[in-house]
Amino acid sequence: MLRALSRWAAALAAIILLTAVGPAGAATGEGQITGRVTDGNGIPLADITVAAVPVGGDTLVTTKSRSDGTYILSLDPGTYDVGFNAQVVAKINIDYQTVIFGGPGPGPTETCTVCGGAPVTVSPGVVTTNINALLPPAAFTQNGSIRPLSGNTIGAVNGRISFKIGCHVDPAGCHGTANLRLGSSTSGTIIATTRVSVVTSGVSVLHFTIPSSVLTRLRRAGTRGIEANVAVSTPHAHSVTRFKLRA
Repeated sequence: MLRALSRWAAALAAIILLTAVGPAGAATGEGQITGRVTDGNGIPLADITVAAVPVGGDTLVTTKSRSDGTYILSLDPGTYDVGFNAQVVAKINIDYQTVIFGGPGPGPTETCTVCGGAPVTVSPGVVTTNINALLPPAAFTQNGSIRPLSGNTIGAVNGRISFKIGCHVDPAGCHGTANLRLGSSTSGTIIATTRVSVVTSGVSVLHFTIPSSVLTRLRRAGTRGIEANVAVSTPHAHSVTRFKLRA
């Protein structure tokens, strides 16, 4: 967590949840921090908590990243510790690590990739851009080779779905193929394929692009979704993850 998270906890009653406004929306005398939150492959991450607390202060300001990964924080002038996916007022996304600009690091339940970096200075009437966060996958702790990033029901975002994959069986790394099929059987028609390449004891994220014809079917299915599975094959491992796919 950020430096002096005890200060943050004490300031919960004063939390300001910001609405997403453009740079022109800053009040007179305020400044803004803007940027984008992505995963290790450059895919935008939505609904990630972005939080700022003044260095030496206790007023916590938070917002969430939007569907394209972008966010905006409007702040009074000053110097701020800024945390991405830090557990301050909301549960962190456990599939990704924490990034912090300023502050000593996260709490015991979080893994931080950028800790103790330079805090961010906010000047009146100035938009400070490109305060970006790249969140690598969190350590892979479950049994098996892959798991969905959003539970047992996977929703396509911009025509894509993603899975976290861990390699823990092959000293040379896990290199092979992952096939996406509709239905629960691994003998069905493959609708999307992606390559698997993960170092030993490492983690990565698989991305599949859903064909337009399948997206049409998913929209018709609505919240019911369609049964699907991903089968991963490498020279030393084979695993299948079954889930429900929806638009």
